[in-house]
Amino acid sequence: MVEKGASMTDDNVHELHSVPTAQSSGGDGGNGKDTHARISVIESELKHLATKADIEEVKTLIANKESTMLRWLVGTLITASVGLSIAVIRTFVI
Repeated sequence: MVEKGASMTDDNVHELHSVPTAQSSGGDGGNGKDTHARISVIESELKHLATKADIEEVKTLIANKESTMLRWLVGTLITASVGLSIAVIRTFVI
């Protein structure tokens, strides 16, 4: 949790000061009357966060796309080189 006064760089992260805690609201004797509200706020904030499996899936997708793009680039360069070579040979040799 971020300490009060610390700056946060991610716009998607919000501080959970909207629900008063036992210490800041004068206390409810520590019996947890506001616990449900606090947990609801935390759960609503955590629903949009990615899990480790989500991140691994994205890494795999990126690696697959990168290898596909690299193969297309190499194939395009080889094809362009062969085409240019044929054009040069036909122009100056034949």
